[in-house]
Amino acid sequence: GVEANSRAAKQIAAQSQATPPGGVEPPMGQRPLLLSVDDDDINQEVIEQTFGTEYRVVRAMTGMEAFAYIDSGKEFPSVMLLDVMMPGMTGFEVVREVRNKRALSHTQLPVVMLSARSPQDATASEAFESGATDYMQKPFSSAILKQRLSVLDEVRQEILKAQVAAIEEYKRERKNEAHAPAPEAAAQEPPAAAKKAEELAKGEGDAGAGDGGAGKNVAAAAARLEVLTKLQKERDDFKARLDAKQAEAAAAAKELKTLVDDRERLQAELKSAIAARGARPGGSPPPR
Repeated sequence: GVEANSRAAKQIAAQSQATPPGGVEPPMGQRPLLLSVDDDDINQEVIEQTFGTEYRVVRAMTGMEAFAYIDSGKEFPSVMLLDVMMPGMTGFEVVREVRNKRALSHTQLPVVMLSARSPQDATASEAFESGATDYMQKPFSSAILKQRLSVLDEVRQEILKAQVAAIEEYKRERKNEAHAPAPEAAAQEPPAAAKKAEELAKGEGDAGAGDGGAGKNVAAAAARLEVLTKLQKERDDFKARLDAKQAEAAAAAKELKTLVDDRERLQAELKSAIAARGARPGGSPPPR
């Protein structure tokens, strides 16, 4: 888990240095890496054909193959697409190990679970409880899944870049503190200099002057991270409401189908009853 975290952090740090602020593209124009975990060859072909333009797709046919790739030291995936029903480890077991045993957060490794298992609302609930970042029902809309992955990747990149920036600013601030004058020397400064030092310590000085600039940058990075975290929570809340509405619509459609089936069955029974009542020995219709 620690080694995987380190590779993810180094990769994001490298991307942050290679791209302008706010950019989300990997270095040298490379596409993000998508780890597709599914035991069905046809499903894997669909994933590769659907996302092969936007992502470099790596296949894993089982949960163990997925962890073998993560532990291999190769490029860390930007996102994982995970099937629920697989031999050996189920998708629920895989994502629980990702979150608990390996301690990989949603930011470090977003996991989108896909399943055709019924009932869908119970499957989706178990997926999120196990640690899925997102969930979609099979068969899925390629356009919608692409949009969801794009949003996940953008939020992940922005949060990790803000974290990297905050860490770098913190390191610079600590370095500046190490070179600051000793307390005895600071006490001998004239009142104007002491006032200026106090302003800089509070982050009220010029953003580009001395240590004050670093302090302000740290505060700005922290504020940005807080905003991004809030936006991610709002997105998750919206997704939860959307999934709830979809579940309600699916339940209503199921209930409607049951009613239609019941009506057709009753109509068939009524026709049979009418035919039986109208039949007489010899096959002639009853007198009017």
